[in-house]
Amino acid sequence: MSFSEVLGKAVKKFNEKYILIPEIKKVFDKYKGRSVTLNITDDTIYVFHFKDDGIAFETSPQKSPNDMYIETCKEVFQRIVEERKIRVQDVLQGKISWKNINLRDVRSIRKLLKLKHLNIERI
Repeated sequence: MSFSEVLGKAVKKFNEKYILIPEIKKVFDKYKGRSVTLNITDDTIYVFHFKDDGIAFETSPQKSPNDMYIETCKEVFQRIVEERKIRVQDVLQGKISWKNINLRDVRSIRKLLKLKHLNIERI
């Protein structure tokens, strides 16, 4: 299954929960109007727009928003998805870079997506 299919299914599942679970809506509200650009350098660019009715997802847009930005390669992203954690070595070695995202945002997104195990691995 391609990253696009996996991410598309995750967005669809989130949007279904967003309608039904008030706790998700409460956390989500502070991100409305923002977007996350996920640039998989050896794949494509994925953009997630936080809107009133949930998340809108697009692939390879003509122009990416200049908001929250994450960049990595397929190998590292696959490992993040499978292991549900970010390795500090990958960050220190420049395999993952980001801007306009902080640890508070990571915690909020984990809470939004109900990802209890997505964390930053300690060395």
